Amino acid sequence: HRVTHSQWVPIMFVRMLKLPEDVRERYDVSSMQFAIHAAAPCPIEVKEQMIAWWGEVIVEYYAASEGIGITMIDSANWLTHKGSVGPSLMGSVHVVDDEG
Repeated sequence: HRVTHSQWVPIMFVRMLKLPEDVRERYDVSSMQFAIHAAAPCPIEVKEQMIAWWGEVIVEYYAASEGIGITMIDSANWLTHKGSVGPSLMGSVHVVDDEG
């Protein structure tokens, strides 16, 4: 059996990227089709390195734990809009400052 779908948090990416190159090369991740991540901001350089390593299989979502609002972005769109968490999947996004 080989992993095709997985869920991650950014710190897991950071830790894997700290592994020596020869260690990372020992693991065949070519079966990975969909690797979703959330729960914390992912630094741009970390996501760039993960996409370079695993390919354009990485998807990010951003949502409240209460299920109010959700955004999603795949690797291809993220590469053209680095730092984005993508468009809203339902409803609209309303961004406010500390003053409301």
